[in-house]
Amino acid sequence: MSATCSPPCFPSLRTDLGRTNAAYRLLVTGVVPIGALLGGWLGSTAGLRTTLAIGTTGLLSTALCLIFSPVRRVRKLSDLASIGAPSTSVSLAE
Repeated sequence: MSATCSPPCFPSLRTDLGRTNAAYRLLVTGVVPIGALLGGWLGSTAGLRTTLAIGTTGLLSTALCLIFSPVRRVRKLSDLASIGAPSTSVSLAE
């Protein structure tokens, strides 16, 4: 199945992407139990409406961070240099 989804001629790139995906999934799913405990504690302490208001504010603040960040101006990978991003070079011929 993986041979049909990704090019078999780039095994190191596929391995690196797999490790990146695994680290990302660990971070995302690893925070869920902490958020559930925090949300349950806050809901029982501060009340449901206050907890939902805090959660909504946190969700909207992440959107505002992206709206006002220079990431919105990036249209091509070469535009990353103009916003001061570190240079990345991916060699597909490994």
